[in-house]
Amino acid sequence: MARGPISSRTRASLTSNLEGEDVSVNCRFAICPLFLKNNSVAFANSYTPPPVFRRGRPNSRVSVPRICLVTGFKNQRARSMLRIAVADDEPDMQEYFEKILPRLGYEVVSVAANGRQLVEHCRRLHPDLVITDIKMPEMDGIEAADAIFHDRAVPVILVSAHHDAHLIDRVDSNHILAYLVKPIKQADLQPAISIAVRRFQQFQAVCREAANLRQALEDRKVIERAKGVLMKHAQLDESAAFRRLQRLANEKNMKLIDIANSIVTAAQAFRST
Repeated sequence: MARGPISSRTRASLTSNLEGEDVSVNCRFAICPLFLKNNSVAFANSYTPPPVFRRGRPNSRVSVPRICLVTGFKNQRARSMLRIAVADDEPDMQEYFEKILPRLGYEVVSVAANGRQLVEHCRRLHPDLVITDIKMPEMDGIEAADAIFHDRAVPVILVSAHHDAHLIDRVDSNHILAYLVKPIKQADLQPAISIAVRRFQQFQAVCREAANLRQALEDRKVIERAKGVLMKHAQLDESAAFRRLQRLANEKNMKLIDIANSIVTAAQAFRST
């Protein structure tokens, strides 16, 4: 194993953690792999400092902990493993998913044999992704996907034994992001998962942005109404009314929209009397 002296930056980091101590540090440096539970590898800069003593007092030992600095991941999912729920009425496919998904760095949190069971599992376990067969007993995969999305937004990959145009026509939901035909190959599964998750994140970001824009428009309407109230009752022009709102928000330590709502509500109360 290759060794070398510790870098000046790391030495400075060590000594900064021993404020007020007059110490001498002389450490060795080593590169070592960390083998994680999902078979990915993180390469770490690891060193164990030797005993450190205060100068002039050889018996006064200072405890310096072993330090491990992770410098990179071969598999980035090691830091945040994707939790997947799968559903298929064929035991062979259930076993296939349980075997292949952990190899790809994912965690299988649920294996269901029908759509109703899949919905129940997702309500309880909150997976990050759902992979489901379409034709299953009790409830098919498309119905199950709609029920799951009604409770909580989650991306879905549909699986079918054959290409069926009628089934494709039923898939009009934004959360169904991929369609795989059996037999499923590992080379097809991993890209489908990655793309589905990425597209779903983009979709969620667009939804949040749209919601924020709608809220901003609603807030603007309320603020305009509050300005109108001040302009009418305080004989102010538009810019002065807006500055009055801002000053009130600062004085009360409240949001501008909350002050505007208070003024509009008060004006409505006066009109009702």
